[in-house]
Amino acid sequence: MSVFSVIVPIYNGEQFIHRCVDSVLGQTLSDLQLVLIDDGSSDRCAEICDEYAAKDNRVIVIHAENKGVSAARNEGLKAASGVYLAFCDGDDFYKNDLLEKTYNTAVKYNADVVSYKLERISGEKNQKPRGENELDIFDLNGETRFGFMYDVVTWKTKGWQACRSIFRREAVEKNKIKFCETCKSFAEDLGFTLEYLLYALRIVFLNEYLYCYYDVREDSMMNKSQKVYKPNEVNELSYYLRPRITSEMPDSPFCVFHHYIVYGQLMDMYKVKKYSGYSTWIKLIKGIDKKAYFKEQNRAYYKLYKREKNLFGKNRVKKFYISRVGMVNRYLASLNRAGLLFDCAAKKMLSKVFGWKQN
Repeated sequence: MSVFSVIVPIYNGEQFIHRCVDSVLGQTLSDLQLVLIDDGSSDRCAEICDEYAAKDNRVIVIHAENKGVSAARNEGLKAASGVYLAFCDGDDFYKNDLLEKTYNTAVKYNADVVSYKLERISGEKNQKPRGENELDIFDLNGETRFGFMYDVVTWKTKGWQACRSIFRREAVEKNKIKFCETCKSFAEDLGFTLEYLLYALRIVFLNEYLYCYYDVREDSMMNKSQKVYKPNEVNELSYYLRPRITSEMPDSPFCVFHHYIVYGQLMDMYKVKKYSGYSTWIKLIKGIDKKAYFKEQNRAYYKLYKREKNLFGKNRVKKFYISRVGMVNRYLASLNRAGLLFDCAAKKMLSKVFGWKQN
């Protein structure tokens, strides 16, 4: 059994694959299994993967029909046999000591997750790394777990992407954790991480830049997702997670997770600045498959706000709904606009900004 199984989904990008694979095989910790999943590539990626497997017995290649990055990673999970799981995208690469440093940290602190920083590569220029600090340790239990997961979905932690953490494979297999395939390639990492956090006891953040993220590829999954509004995929992720999270935390308000999965993911991708796009949001939202579920969760969120104002605060709500990213917020609020106007001590202001008549 290897110490690590590194799972790399690959779709085209033959110009990047050598750098990615070489960065894994050249790690200072060499006891690893590299699982390459060719997700129906139309270029030379499949051939290149087979060449690596022929030269290095640590490499396993899976040729799959193109079904997206989530399905590819799930195929990789089936083949993985290492003690720890690590992920890398085909157009990204590792610093040469990523596996050694995360493994030593996991062993030293008995961590279920070890996370690290991403260094963003943009063309010829790299993101300038900031100073590195002491590591941070978080212990999760019945009292702290919901709060930590809340920080994850509201982006208060240092990251939730699968590629910036290592995980215990035994925990993944025992609890049947996988990537949500119905949400396709939009925020699928968030689902995997949240589900894993239901069972993790200790999280360690290693404040070092160990992963290099390449963000200028025109046909990359991230760049594609930034150009298309995907409310259905985000709703599917919430729908997929709800029974899993509520079965482990039955007393937690899942609607909070739903709301911030929608808000955080969409508003990170779409920097809406004009009110003129409101009709477009409404038109697109009509295409959601599970419309009743979507409305149910958003209404539950605003009812929760009414009961638990201390979670959010009056001033925060006012800023939230008149911000430049108010398009999505206005849509979500419109599902229960009467309740929102009643709850906020800003009826006149909100009515004027949104064009709503007071009830």
